[in-house]
Amino acid sequence: MIEFILTGHGDFSKGLYQAIEMIAGKQENLHTVLFTLEDTPLSYQNKLKKVLKLNNQPEKVLFFTDLLGGTPFKVCAELAMEQENWSVLSGTNLGMLLEGVALRTFMDNPLLLSKQIQQAGCENITIFSEIPSTVEEVLETGI
Repeated sequence: MIEFILTGHGDFSKGLYQAIEMIAGKQENLHTVLFTLEDTPLSYQNKLKKVLKLNNQPEKVLFFTDLLGGTPFKVCAELAMEQENWSVLSGTNLGMLLEGVALRTFMDNPLLLSKQIQQAGCENITIFSEIPSTVEEVLETGI
């Protein structure tokens, strides 16, 4: 199973982790690593390495980060460049993470899974007034 590392600025990853547990239950191989105000890029990288080593340096890893170009993204990208089966996503939202949790038992390629998750993330971004359903349908079915 692909190891998931959920990370970002402040409590971003902690909130998403709690939301996933509420929706999908406790998840194996899903870890959070917070990037705090006190962290430097090096101390943050050490936190990530510690979590990865605690899990016996997994062969397949997918990092979920909050912001493209932010420190969490950059540090995860540096780590992923050293490994063949590690991938990094940015712009993580709850829909993306939920899609990943649902699909990772069926997919074993982190890059292909990343592409599927990216598509789900885009589909989760909507403007309510542009949804072609009636308000009642949206509220009843969630689309």
